[in-house]
Amino acid sequence: MNGQPVDLTDVLRSLEFQFAGGKAVPKNRGMMPAFAPYAWYAGRDKDGKPLIWVVAPLDPRTAKSAAVEAEARREYAAARVLIALDFGKGGPTWQRLYHALPGDSAARNAFAIETVDAAVTASAWTVAKSDADRHWIFSSIQAGSTRQAVYALLDARGLSATDPSERSTKPPNGVAVVKLDGAFEPGCSFTHIITITFDADDRVKKLDLAPPHPNCL
Repeated sequence: MNGQPVDLTDVLRSLEFQFAGGKAVPKNRGMMPAFAPYAWYAGRDKDGKPLIWVVAPLDPRTAKSAAVEAEARREYAAARVLIALDFGKGGPTWQRLYHALPGDSAARNAFAIETVDAAVTASAWTVAKSDADRHWIFSSIQAGSTRQAVYALLDARGLSATDPSERSTKPPNGVAVVKLDGAFEPGCSFTHIITITFDADDRVKKLDLAPPHPNCL
């Protein structure tokens, strides 16, 4: 971001910025800045409250265009990012990046757009990794494999399984669970859960994939 490295934790934290509130102020298209024709953080009002300029009304010929709607949402999200940063949110990494920006509005808006796009890219990367790991699990863990062998395979790939028996003095219940991170967006993330069932000899009996589990605010 702005030429500086950020990790996935930083990107995930940036999703919180998009919940920042601001008063939407409709403006004619000609009043909107060229770098943000649909939505823009216009600073604070006389009472110190954040203002978001939004173009209104949209050109009726393009109002229903999916591309226009997507760009308007992207710019509105960027405006909220700037509000959060302008009000000191995000912790030291994001504040350092924000305060290192040039003072002009175009540069700050470009940084906010980059922040929004980074979250989208990171989500797509997470989905691709999850899909690859899921396919690998189903092709690599064979029926009859011991629990120990399964855990060693998972560990070598950087994955892990939750074994309910580890949290109990009772004998193993024959199940282990692998959780894979899925897509995420402001307010929601998704988890893919693979259940590995073992037989009475603690060898793999079957694998099951549950529908994506939503984790939403």
